[in-house]
Amino acid sequence: MSYPLESERAITFAMQWSLLNIGAALGGLITLIQTLKSGNAEAVGTGTYVAFIVIVLVCPLVFFQEPISDIELTDDRSE
Repeated sequence: MSYPLESERAITFAMQWSLLNIGAALGGLITLIQTLKSGNAEAVGTGTYVAFIVIVLVCPLVFFQEPISDIELTDDRSE
């Protein structure tokens, strides 16, 4: 990971906030579904926490894996 170029800062900022809000919505949806399914609206079950931990650990591995050979420097810097 690195800092975005000056011309890419706005799109990077928008993507960051979009992913953050999607994560919050997904987390709320998981909790809602598990609460409705269990019928106990007073407490969140252990399954909710397990689901959150799995998502937090797996998503970066799935979405941000890119072979180093595919990374290209666009501003003429040497490695």
